[in-house]
Amino acid sequence: MHDQITTAVDTARVAQRNWDLSKEIPQTDLDTLVYAARNGPKKAMERHFALHVYTNRDTIKNIYDETKMFLVPPDECKTFADVPDDMFELRDGKPWQNDNKYAVKNSQVMANAIFIFSETENEEEAKGGTHQMGKQGNPGSALTTLQEQEAFSIGIAVGNLTVSAAMLGYKTGICSAFSQDNVGDILIGEKSVAGEPNLMEPKLIVGIGYPNEGVPRRQHHETLNSALPYLTQRNPDEKFIFPKLTGETDLYINGEKQ
Repeated sequence: MHDQITTAVDTARVAQRNWDLSKEIPQTDLDTLVYAARNGPKKAMERHFALHVYTNRDTIKNIYDETKMFLVPPDECKTFADVPDDMFELRDGKPWQNDNKYAVKNSQVMANAIFIFSETENEEEAKGGTHQMGKQGNPGSALTTLQEQEAFSIGIAVGNLTVSAAMLGYKTGICSAFSQDNVGDILIGEKSVAGEPNLMEPKLIVGIGYPNEGVPRRQHHETLNSALPYLTQRNPDEKFIFPKLTGETDLYINGEKQ
């Protein structure tokens, strides 16, 4: 059992970037994954998020098309100071990356199934006084606390979901960089009113499915290096390989850093 848990954790902790779309996830597995995602522990078991599950290829493609936000700097960039002046542009009064030139779509989302965690339309559940105040939506500590608890609940649910998927033999990927407005419109099935918040503001997308056997997991599902002509020493006819990122969580046991 110990080995099963560590193996599942090791599988879930890395992102799968390409998928075998000739396969379909059985309904029994999807039901189990939905159960895992919906039933993570939450503060006082309040309703902190909504869950949207898609297996329809057209819908998944439409959502994937809204993820062109994975920044790919030129090879020579080693620090932020090396970033080209035109890498960031001003959009709606805020600095952001130039998607068309310096970014690729996040192919974690091109999976056999995607799970989207969003705001919930249901506003009546708030058991604690702080959360009842937060539900009023006024800026302040109560609203901040509510938003933190909702984020905690989504994070726990995503952990439940990805480890459960790994135990069932699937690969996973987590995406937070996407157009919230446009994906939100897909979730509600209509164009939201400009200037008004989307009722189901999406927070995270989890891709789940079958990997392409024999293909590196970091290889993009479809984008070629030729789409990023500023990259050097890469075959333009080969698919883009996402960078390998590493990082260990600091560990303290009984106050002692390990």
